[in-house]
Amino acid sequence: MTTLWGDKYPDKEVLRKEITCMLEAFVDVLLEEIPESEIEGIYFKGSGQKEWDSPLDYVPEISDIDIHLLLAEDTLVEQYFGTTEQALTIQAQVEERYFSNVPEPIHFPRPQLVMLNPAIKDNDFVPSPPNTITVLHGKPYLSIEDSALDRLQRIDCQRLLDEEQFLSKYPLHVVDRPSKYLWQALRNLVWHISPIGSRVLSIMGKSYKEA
Repeated sequence: MTTLWGDKYPDKEVLRKEITCMLEAFVDVLLEEIPESEIEGIYFKGSGQKEWDSPLDYVPEISDIDIHLLLAEDTLVEQYFGTTEQALTIQAQVEERYFSNVPEPIHFPRPQLVMLNPAIKDNDFVPSPPNTITVLHGKPYLSIEDSALDRLQRIDCQRLLDEEQFLSKYPLHVVDRPSKYLWQALRNLVWHISPIGSRVLSIMGKSYKEA
């Protein structure tokens, strides 16, 4: 597979404009559904936010559009996202807003909304480097504490070791996935494999930002 983004791939600028429209739709809807005073910040990270040098850097409708939401209080997660009805209301509005701005998209960006409130309580949580984050609304992104960096090599090593169990069972995940059903299994593989490069670099001693 070529490592260059050639003419046979979708236009990068068009893809980025469609990603921007999805981000704007999500931010607008969140601010409509949740009082602004109860939102600490909304952030964009992941492959959609980074520079794309090769077709592997952003794969339309497989790569996530990572949106991280930090609320003023932990209890607000349950208050605003505690029922299926609440979630579907936001989902429907985001979809409608996106298509109103992009009637005939060449792709439908795949958003992934992550609640930061519970995530930051995980002992293995480490904030992303600031240069990999775009602040969409609110306060600057979380700072990285020295203590978190000190244990990052251990975290990356353990996560690499944990992948052995997933990979050993992977053949049974694909054997009964004919045709379009294979798509989800392949996407799940990408989600597990894509961080391996940075984790190996981390274990080898590279700084967090470099890795």
